[in-house]
This record gives sequence, C-alpha cells and structure tokens, in this order.
Amino acid sequence: MKKFISMILILLSFNVFAKRYEGGYVNGKWHAFYNNNYLQRFCIDGFATSNVNACGFRSPFWFWEIELSVIGIAEIKNEENGEPEILLKVSDFKIEIPDDENYDKNQVYTAYTYPVPPESKGKPYFPKFSSISKKDFLEFLKDNNKNLKFDNKEWIEEYEYLNANYDYERKKIKFLGVETIKLNLFGSFGWKGDEIWIYSTGP
Repeated sequence: MKKFISMILILLSFNVFAKRYEGGYVNGKWHAFYNNNYLQRFCIDGFATSNVNACGFRSPFWFWEIELSVIGIAEIKNEENGEPEILLKVSDFKIEIPDDENYDKNQVYTAYTYPVPPESKGKPYFPKFSSISKKDFLEFLKDNNKNLKFDNKEWIEEYEYLNANYDYERKKIKFLGVETIKLNLFGSFGWKGDEIWIYSTGP
C-alpha cells in the first residue's frame, strides 16, 4: 500500500512542472520549489512528516544538469566513512529542470532567478552545494578532459556539515583558488530547495 501511495504521489507531482516555481513559506520556513498546492503541502507538512516514504524519494525530480562556475576547491572528509570529498566554491550557476512530464521544456534558474523570499528579490542567492566524492570528481575531470589550474589564492571559510551523530556543526576549512572553470554536473534538491546534492554522473 505504501508503495502504491508513493507512486501516485510521484506521478501527481509532475503536475507542478507546468508553472514556474516561485517558492513560498510553510510554517515560517521558506521552500524554494513550493507552489502552494495541496500535494506539495502534504509532502512537506502532512502525513509525510511521520511517514518518510509517503512521498517517495525526498526529491520530486532530478536536475538534469547543473552548470557551475568554480573558483575554488577544498578537500574535506566524509563524516560517516572518512573518505575524502571535494567541496566546490561557486561564483555562478545555471540549473535546468523539466517543467512537464515529457521533459521537453526546461526552466532555468540562476543566482538571480532562484526562488527566494520577497524580501530577498533582486539579490543573488546561492543554495548550499554539497561536497562530491574525490574519487568520482577526479574521474569526472579525466573523462571530460577538464583540468583545474590553481591561481595561488587561498582563503578560509566556515562550512556547515552533519557530524556522525547527525547534528549540524560548523568548522573552518581552507579553499585553494582555481582559474574560473565551468563544470556540467548533475544533482537533486531537498524539499526546501536550500541545498543541492551534486553528482558527477546523471541520475
């Protein structure tokens, strides 16, 4: 029964693609890809809050492509398995998502068109981009004939991450600057739309 409900909700969720996402508040929290319809409200604030599989995968769809303008990288460790990961410092981005069930029309979002609260309109907004497996990232660079060229710049930034106890912590990490390079990656987002999980391969 749960699988049946999940499939119905996933199929119905494609109806929201017909309208460009404008975002909205739910219980005082901003959700970038919320269009004030019952299905999304149900998945954000209803039955799904106590039944995590009610809406299927936590993302209603995948981004087909994320174009990132990268100006720096940092190496961090995955808190769960200790494997090295790469964090990208992004100066610009372009995200394309399908706006109908046939995937033949796309909505494009940038730092200036990303759905943000009314009080933030007109200001550039950058969602949090996740780290990516170092192994996968190096393979991606090799497979796509890309090469990072360091520009001898370094800086420290605070980074928020989930620790082994699944609590959010902040720590300072060192970024190494690189000459601006555009990378076409893939990813998905959570219901709030404030964090993008990026991958080196498609869904």
